[in-house]
Amino acid sequence: SSGINAEYGRGIVEEGIYRVSGVVGEIRRLKSAFDESAKNGEILACEAEVNVVAGVVKQFFRDLPKPLFPPEMYNDLVSLLESTDANDKEKLMNAFGDIPEPNISVIVRLIQHIQFIAEYQPKNKMDINNLCLLFGPNVIKPPPASSGEQTCENLTSLSMQQVNLLKFFCEKPLYQLQELHGDDESLRPSSAPPILSPTSDRNVAPIVRNISMSSITTSDILEEDEE
Repeated sequence: SSGINAEYGRGIVEEGIYRVSGVVGEIRRLKSAFDESAKNGEILACEAEVNVVAGVVKQFFRDLPKPLFPPEMYNDLVSLLESTDANDKEKLMNAFGDIPEPNISVIVRLIQHIQFIAEYQPKNKMDINNLCLLFGPNVIKPPPASSGEQTCENLTSLSMQQVNLLKFFCEKPLYQLQELHGDDESLRPSSAPPILSPTSDRNVAPIVRNISMSSITTSDILEEDEE
């Protein structure tokens, strides 16, 4: 992992990271390497372009059999988010703690990643809102519609709900989200190492590994849901 850590730096200041698409063929190649083993993926990620690595991260979330935020919680979460009652925002925070493992661990790791990328917005031009626009629709989805055709207006409203919900949590201190789940204090600001370090002048970094892709897989999330 020391060789991987030495690569961190350039990725977080790359202008348009996650917004700018990588080469499709290279994204498939890197994803296949990660599918074979975390080690193979990490080695190839060191040589990959930033937007290729970012493309694999986006595809990971896009390909999950079910979104990280349980669809059965969607309507209640949105209702609390859109409520004008201040007490409902506290209820929304508490509801976050009801998200099961391993989903919540990946969500917290993703939020940590988004927050860290957004700290370098003056250079990468990607603030929290921009990043939530990209990740929100992939990690937060409503339950399947029972009937009726989706209109453009409905789809736009749905997209904004997904973005605003993820943004709400991304704007909270990370340790608060971790405490809601009753986990340890490893992600408190005083002790939390950044996902990426901007110290290197050549940093492609296997971002995938740092949001738990190598330890929590698509099958893990699917199996947890089926239990």
